[in-house]
Amino acid sequence: MDDPTLDVDALLDDYFAHYGAAGPAIRAFYSLVEERCCNPANYPKPKGGGTRGRQAGRVAWNHLRTKATMEQLASHMADAHRLARTDLERTRVQLWGRAM
Repeated sequence: MDDPTLDVDALLDDYFAHYGAAGPAIRAFYSLVEERCCNPANYPKPKGGGTRGRQAGRVAWNHLRTKATMEQLASHMADAHRLARTDLERTRVQLWGRAM
């Protein structure tokens, strides 16, 4: 993903294909985390000016990991567990959940 000549969406498609039937749910989880953490609008404006985007404890839990966001993430994980068909897919979903 460091190579600007490559298509990031194609790389992500390839990566999430390794989750089989659970891939779309895991990708939805990833996309939500990415949107929450990479969108400056999700961060509070710093006191005294400056730029948005610094994540500290209070910012993380009060602005990025809101109750609604955590519920959505839990829903994506529940979907992934439900959709995983093979032992390998279930193992990969479990590992993703532990890592996240």
